[in-house]
Amino acid sequence: MTYSNTNKDKIQPGRWQSVKQALFYVVLGYIIYSSLINIYRQFVTLRAARSRVNTLENKVNELDMERKKYQKLVEESTSSAVISRNQRQYFGIGTENDRWLILPTTTADEKIVSEIYEVETEPNLIKWWKLFTKGLL
Repeated sequence: MTYSNTNKDKIQPGRWQSVKQALFYVVLGYIIYSSLINIYRQFVTLRAARSRVNTLENKVNELDMERKKYQKLVEESTSSAVISRNQRQYFGIGTENDRWLILPTTTADEKIVSEIYEVETEPNLIKWWKLFTKGLL
């Protein structure tokens, strides 16, 4: 008598169902896990981008304030009052109501007299030496 073991070679339907369910849950778990990891990475990236945007906005605001300050300086420096003041101060260009005092230059005789009366001074070290050693010698 020969026995046939054909049923033992086949996987039983209950066991096959449990393998399919386990495989399904493993794949589903992997998908959920990878999705959560990607969501976390996107969250971190967005937070970093938001902080970078904030720092760049602050820098833009500072540069805008500096630009306004320089623009105001340019407007002030190109005004007619500043231009006329600079003409008077640096170039000697006056208006009709200005009065000018012309000082004479020194003559050769005045230069000679000032050279004669120039006093030659000794260095301070020699003066101190003479002060303290005068009574000793």
